Amino acid sequence: MHWWEANFHVSFLFIDEYVALRSIFPKRAAKEDGGYNLAEFDALIKRIVTMGASAGCYAIISIAEASVDEGGLPAMLRSACSTKILFKPTLNEGRLL
Repeated sequence: MHWWEANFHVSFLFIDEYVALRSIFPKRAAKEDGGYNLAEFDALIKRIVTMGASAGCYAIISIAEASVDEGGLPAMLRSACSTKILFKPTLNEGRLL
């Protein structure tokens, strides 16, 4: 059974300035915080992107500049995205996609 056959509605997760959002998470979790860290956040977003579409949940993630460095979308997430849109790309950004 598909999600639309079960009378579910489409859900969208909009994340604006993904790089800025990632910067608020610590690299490693403190003992009292449990799973509150960057790796856990990245894993959750990847799970939403890869498995969410089959449940009618889609993620729209925006970044200011496409980059393979720390300032861009992580490679594991970039490869999990089914559609990528780049407005007015530079030559290097075009090669990245």
